[in-house]
Amino acid sequence: MSDTTAVSDSLSSSPLIGAETGYGVEEQPTPIRASGFFALLAGLASVFCLLGTPLLVLPVIAILLGLIALRPSDRGRPIGTLPAKIGMVLAVGFGVCGFLMPWLATQTVGTESAYFAKEYLRLMARGDREMVMEMRKDHINRVSPGTPLVTHYEQLEAEVRAMEDAQGMSPMENYKEDDCVAALEDIGGDIELFQVGSARMYTHFGEQYVETNWNNHTDPFTNDIIVTMAFKIDAETGDRQWYVKRCTWDQEQPVAESIY
Repeated sequence: MSDTTAVSDSLSSSPLIGAETGYGVEEQPTPIRASGFFALLAGLASVFCLLGTPLLVLPVIAILLGLIALRPSDRGRPIGTLPAKIGMVLAVGFGVCGFLMPWLATQTVGTESAYFAKEYLRLMARGDREMVMEMRKDHINRVSPGTPLVTHYEQLEAEVRAMEDAQGMSPMENYKEDDCVAALEDIGGDIELFQVGSARMYTHFGEQYVETNWNNHTDPFTNDIIVTMAFKIDAETGDRQWYVKRCTWDQEQPVAESIY
């Protein structure tokens, strides 16, 4: 009986399997998700998407990396999930701003251009030729405020005609020969214009143009009148200064018909 007790005491004093002495099963380390830290970096870099819509790819990359970092794990909470969440939040915030800012700017520019284009056509229909000529200039080349426009253009016409080497027609004569001018002046200042479709914006040789189509409610034209507006930024105020680039009839594109 004493031998059994001695063996039992010796076993109780021996290290057991699973104790903290190193004989137990080794625990798995906490996984590290490097993609979470890359998602944070991409989320911070998403601020650059405010500079242009092509950079909206940065928020997309940040969100994809964040989703990879947040995938489930059977070894506990991985290291890097918190940076991934922060990066995704930054990506969504900057991405939304980067998308909305150009869209809002486009809406604002389109509304402004449509307003000035319509006023331009109204002035043309009323016969305010001098004012229309001024709207065709950029703000730098317009006459100073307070100058009588009629007197100014009369003197300009006289100077052009007095030049012996003058070739072609004067600006006012060119204006009078414009088909759009003749059609609008025949209708008169009571013309009811409406915009056809939405404004179309494009860039040509580094300058931004906005194209709007117009027609008449009372007696619709066969083709729309296209008014192309452009603007320059005023160096003093920072405002957009609009001017009319061209005003033409919408010409249908020729279509080649087969003879077979």
